[in-house]
Amino acid sequence: MCVVDTFVAEPLVLRGYQEELTADAVQGKNSLIIAPTGSGKTLVGIAIAQVGKLLSFWVTIHREA
Repeated sequence: MCVVDTFVAEPLVLRGYQEELTADAVQGKNSLIIAPTGSGKTLVGIAIAQVGKLLSFWVTIHREA
């Protein structure tokens, strides 16, 4: 489980493409974020949760065997 301290002094700073990934979700639309490894999907999810005042969000990791 990942616990994020919401009282961090520094705000999240997203890259342009990450901002685009948040657009539909922060408007309340159901969203699925698919992006390459290392692109900041978890950070995008945290940003959506903060902006949207969500209580939770789901992260699924798929690894090929």
